[in-house]
Amino acid sequence: MLYALGVGACLDDPMSHELKYVTENNSVTPLQALPTMCTVLGGVLGAPSPLDDIGDYDKRMSVHGSVELILHRPLSTQGSLVSTVAVDGIYDKKRGALVSMTVVLLGFLWVFEGGKWPEPF
Repeated sequence: MLYALGVGACLDDPMSHELKYVTENNSVTPLQALPTMCTVLGGVLGAPSPLDDIGDYDKRMSVHGSVELILHRPLSTQGSLVSTVAVDGIYDKKRGALVSMTVVLLGFLWVFEGGKWPEPF
């Protein structure tokens, strides 16, 4: 919910279709995770990054290029996850470099429901 509010969900219209991302669980509008939230999950400030291993460079000159997101099912509003990051390639662009990375998040919902543990997704 805090992520959705932080990126402006329901900013223009508090009763819009985005209400499901910013409201507490209730019988009318159950809380859902904003799909783009997975772009920030798994990253912890100060955690090791694969960018630390590519050499010395001025991090202030870094520019974020793009993100491709593939969701195989909706994000859970609770649980835990494991993320892995790999550098796919580093490409010389003369005035800079392009670093291509793949991040894979594997989520597990650790809530006991209906007498069995849910399957990992």
